[in-house]
Amino acid sequence: MLSSTSCLLKNTAVANITAPLNSKLASAFSTSALINSTKVSVRPFSLTPLRLEENKVEPPKNETTVEIPPKEAEAAPETPKEEPPKTESCSCNANKGKCENKGCACKKAILMLALAGIAGTAYYYYENRDQQTFGDDTTVVYVLGGPGAGKGTQCANLVKDFGFVHLSAGDLLREERQRKGSQYGELINNYIKEGKIVPAKITIALLENAMAKSPSKRFLIDGFPRKMDQAKKFEKTVCKGKFVLFFDCPESVMLERLLKRGKTSGRVDDNIESIKKRFVTFKETSYPVVEYFEKQNKVKRVSCVNSPQKVYAETKAIFKELFEGEEKAKKTTDAKN
Repeated sequence: MLSSTSCLLKNTAVANITAPLNSKLASAFSTSALINSTKVSVRPFSLTPLRLEENKVEPPKNETTVEIPPKEAEAAPETPKEEPPKTESCSCNANKGKCENKGCACKKAILMLALAGIAGTAYYYYENRDQQTFGDDTTVVYVLGGPGAGKGTQCANLVKDFGFVHLSAGDLLREERQRKGSQYGELINNYIKEGKIVPAKITIALLENAMAKSPSKRFLIDGFPRKMDQAKKFEKTVCKGKFVLFFDCPESVMLERLLKRGKTSGRVDDNIESIKKRFVTFKETSYPVVEYFEKQNKVKRVSCVNSPQKVYAETKAIFKELFEGEEKAKKTTDAKN
């Protein structure tokens, strides 16, 4: 009796103890079955540390990963487009050409066309004019001769005795070359260095401007015209010359004078190379000019081989004859009137 009771108590105790365990095991088995049914892999525990390759952790193999799309950037607010300023419609047609709109484009266009027309007309007139700037009351004598013939020396004497204004084309060009801001300075310098003749329109413009500034009516133009285009253009648009005073001198004499002058003159063209180029240019261009005026009986030749005093005595006689003839003609005209 005691033995059976003891066995009953033991079985009851064991059942009470194992019951909770059995329920937990059943729960565990059911969980395992659930996990297997969903095919979710569980990474086994490992004591080996993870290796970070290039600061990037790779996802474990056979593990389901879910990619989360990146957050879309917020769209920048649209900036309102600036509308072009509203312009009033032109009322030219409506008003028969009388536009009342001050900002009208047609007015500006008409003004620009008018200015362009004026400028074009002025340039065309200047280039193609037939009327001379100076009349018959102005006396112009062209003074020509080779480089070093002594033109400047003789002109200085004529200024003293006859009241002429001496205009040297070469001096005017050199002054323009040195003038600050001159648009022709570099061009003139290159022509002078090469012993070439500066373009006619530059030289003529400088001479015409110098004559306009002077109160005198008598001009000695030294070293001009040196080309046919200069001669014809000047005679047509500025003033007709009375005659050409030509100082004739051999090259050997001129070369000796120029080399001597070059020691103190400081001129860039007073060197042997430039001098020879100037001689060639003078023969090729200036001699035809002398021949052109000789055909019109308007050339007075003076030899420059002698001393400056003898040369001027001959030159002075030419000008006395000129002015005596002008004086007689004036008296005759006054008597008739």
